[in-house]
Amino acid sequence: MALRPGCLYCKGKPWAFEQLLFKGDTLHAADGHAVDWYSIDFCWPDGNDSAEDILTLDIMLETSESRAMRVSQYRDGCFDDDDVFMVFEQDDLLKVRSMIDEALK
Repeated sequence: MALRPGCLYCKGKPWAFEQLLFKGDTLHAADGHAVDWYSIDFCWPDGNDSAEDILTLDIMLETSESRAMRVSQYRDGCFDDDDVFMVFEQDDLLKVRSMIDEALK
């Protein structure tokens, strides 16, 4: 929770990480201590609500149709003390950027 917003990370268990996320703002209790944070996920289709999102995912799966992505922010809220984190550092981010630059060609 002490990391700055914008950090790229994966959460998971030892040797098994989940999706790439960006860290959003940290949430603080009334007494000021950090209690949670927002995760920013970019791996979801754009839609107005969860029902539309599921329909969009079904259409994409069935037809291979491309749809715009949504950047959504949600509270992590998992509170699992066994979670571990892989936080990407500057050299890692430069490698990721070079891979994205290659994908954009």
